[in-house]
Amino acid sequence: MSTSSNGRLKFEATGQQDVAQQALKDLVQQIGTTQTIKVPIPQSARAHIIGRQGSTIKALQQKSGARIQMPKQDENVPQDDDDDDAVIDVIVEGNAVSAAAARNEILKIVGDRGASATTKLRDIPAQFYPFIAGPNNSLLAPFETDGVQIRVPPYQAWASEPLPAVPNAGQRPTFAPASRDNHISLAGDRASVQAARSAIDRRVQELHDQLLMQQVSIQPGRHQFIIGPRGVTADQFLSETGCAIFLPDDGDNDTITVIGPQQHIDNGSCVTVAFSPSLRRHTNFHANTPRASDGGALPWELYARDGKNALKAQSSISSLVNAFPPSRLSAIPVDPFFHAYLRKDVTPRMTQSHGVHVILPGAEDSDGPVLLVFEGPSATESKPEIKAGAPSADEIKAFQQGIEEASKHILDIINKQENITAASVDVPHKFHERLRRFIKKEQAQRAADQIPVRVSSTGTTVTVRGPASAVTSFETKIKEFVEQEKQDDKERGFTMDFDFPQKFANHLIGKGGSNINELRERFDVEIQVNEGKVELKGPKAKAEAAKAHILSQGKAWADEATHIIKVDPKFHKDLIGSQGSVINRLQTKSSPRILELVSSKENQVTEILEVLTDKHRTLIGRGGETKRQLETQLSVSIDVPRQGDGKTGVKLTGSSENVAKAKEHLASLVKEQEGEALQVPRSLHHAVSNNGQIFRQLRSNHQVTVSHDGQSVPAKSSATRANGGALPLITDDEETTADAHSWKVESVGSTEEGDIAWVLRGPPEGVEKAKASINKAIEEARKNTTVGYLILPDPKTYRFVIGQGGCTVNTIRKHSGCRITVPRSDSQEEAIEVVGTADGVEQAKDLILAAVREGQVPREPRE
Repeated sequence: MSTSSNGRLKFEATGQQDVAQQALKDLVQQIGTTQTIKVPIPQSARAHIIGRQGSTIKALQQKSGARIQMPKQDENVPQDDDDDDAVIDVIVEGNAVSAAAARNEILKIVGDRGASATTKLRDIPAQFYPFIAGPNNSLLAPFETDGVQIRVPPYQAWASEPLPAVPNAGQRPTFAPASRDNHISLAGDRASVQAARSAIDRRVQELHDQLLMQQVSIQPGRHQFIIGPRGVTADQFLSETGCAIFLPDDGDNDTITVIGPQQHIDNGSCVTVAFSPSLRRHTNFHANTPRASDGGALPWELYARDGKNALKAQSSISSLVNAFPPSRLSAIPVDPFFHAYLRKDVTPRMTQSHGVHVILPGAEDSDGPVLLVFEGPSATESKPEIKAGAPSADEIKAFQQGIEEASKHILDIINKQENITAASVDVPHKFHERLRRFIKKEQAQRAADQIPVRVSSTGTTVTVRGPASAVTSFETKIKEFVEQEKQDDKERGFTMDFDFPQKFANHLIGKGGSNINELRERFDVEIQVNEGKVELKGPKAKAEAAKAHILSQGKAWADEATHIIKVDPKFHKDLIGSQGSVINRLQTKSSPRILELVSSKENQVTEILEVLTDKHRTLIGRGGETKRQLETQLSVSIDVPRQGDGKTGVKLTGSSENVAKAKEHLASLVKEQEGEALQVPRSLHHAVSNNGQIFRQLRSNHQVTVSHDGQSVPAKSSATRANGGALPLITDDEETTADAHSWKVESVGSTEEGDIAWVLRGPPEGVEKAKASINKAIEEARKNTTVGYLILPDPKTYRFVIGQGGCTVNTIRKHSGCRITVPRSDSQEEAIEVVGTADGVEQAKDLILAAVREGQVPREPRE
């Protein structure tokens, strides 16, 4: 210690540098006075001073010996760590040496990251943005020098900013700075950012002196043709007019605001473009269907380039509206809970079975009724055919019937359900994610016909809504789940570890952590794998269960071994099996027996069993199902010759013992399938077979085939044109040909005498059922005494008789009680065959002609 010339004491320390410096610090700590200084820093540097979990600021305090305090953040004020304009004061408290050291360290950290800067221009009105950026940001280049990046918010972000009040004549509007954080941002070198900011500030001052504002009233329906998909973009409008345009957010407000320089505002160019919307781009018309604020409908607005198009559109819409009288529509009240079920399961059935389109309320009107609209047979098509104009009395009756049936069907489904109730359970936020997984698992286990409950949450309140019994059950389960979670939460700190072979660590973790993540979710514990150790953290019972499972997996992996077996390539196909069935079965066995399988293949024998070709189908079955069952049952491979080869040898491959048993079994099976003969009158053969339809039904429903053991099938009668009138020429006008047709009625009778054998082959129970079906068909054929042959002039009209998916012809069959066979449209000379009673045949003819007339009526396309 020494005294300087000015009377101050000077202290010196000698020794190692670290020790000497610490000695001086301790001395100053003892004799120095405490002082407080403020160090201003950019708010963006705050996080860097604090460091991760306070590590940096703690190190600074320890190194300098000073106390450093960061100002608290105001939660009510939004923070922007990327904005270098905001400055905060760091409080440093200590003696002269420690405070100075802490300040220097803080400024060093700020300087290290101070080469670049980011700032936001918060005092610029949003209405100036288009004039600063220009169309498609074309005016930003002069500002973006030396690597400065400038981002101007897009039109959609700032277009709804509050507009200034309309000024008095001769005055300029007063523009306010942008709000809602819609600010221009600058980023780059600090000096370059400051230069760009100064240039933009000068441009802003020029705009304050140049821009004027004008407001005009334009019908709200026309706004869509100014800016938007049917109009132009905001950048295009700015480029064409030199003005910026602002459309109102309120659909009822017709005021449009235009802002621009005086030369464009004064000559009216901006307003002229706004009043000349892009309807010129639309060659036809556009319809606007607005709704009132209360959800009610407002008058429709039609916009067209040509007035004639508007009148034509108005007429078409009126005609279409007239096609939907109240009898075609019905509204039924349905609890919104059932909407999802109706949309997924019921709506498709209503369209197919009743021709009724079901319209469910949207999210904004979920409490509204469900609307039923009758569309008829074409309801299943993407654009159903709706005949324009007022419907006839018969059509209205059909509308009412379809609507009533669909309404009854839906209400029957809803009324069978339990009352819809709701229950609420308080669940802490930290349990919500685990509760979500629990509910998902429970919902997956519900019965297929049970409508799932709906679960929603607001804060800590979880609400369950659905059928009363399901809600009660879920409420109980959720409460039990929460109680268990609370109990488990008390044990979350429990940890345990155990040894686990490091060589199986990758197996335990899985690809991308998939296996270990599945275990964490399954057992609800934290799992860490590290150098031959597995650490579990969570409730003790769950940790014990996870440990047992992991050790079990480890043991299974330890028991596995790898061996390379050389197998002749000719056996590879046998090892794999159909779609991998054999190899998968081998993998699931505890000890794969590949060599044993190969050995068995080498010892196989092949023998031939002679089976008549007409019996081959018996061995194959539908889709090869019988063959597969026999191969599994007999442990042999069965190779049946291809149909049409004429070969009778069926190849059997397997062990000699299995092949011998298979030959005996198949021989007895073929013998049992000799068939049972049923005698059918030859005169009724074609009436009973119904063009072969009954054969297909017997084969599909009872696995029974029908043959005639070589007997000739009776000749089928053919229809000839009636002599009473000639069919029209294709050159005749439509009115002449509309009802033209050839109709011939004959009594059902055949010159054929005797019987024809129908030999039935199939399972015994199937043969008995087939006999009953055939006998019933014979009785019905005896009752049908009349056959009519109807030939239409244009075969293309046959499609109107069939209808969508056969709905029209099925309806005619039902009403007339007749069997109707419609030829293909490319059969020029064949007739529509109608078989039934005399009255039924005539009724069917009239219904067919009516269907053709209705089908030829031109239909308006559906919009």
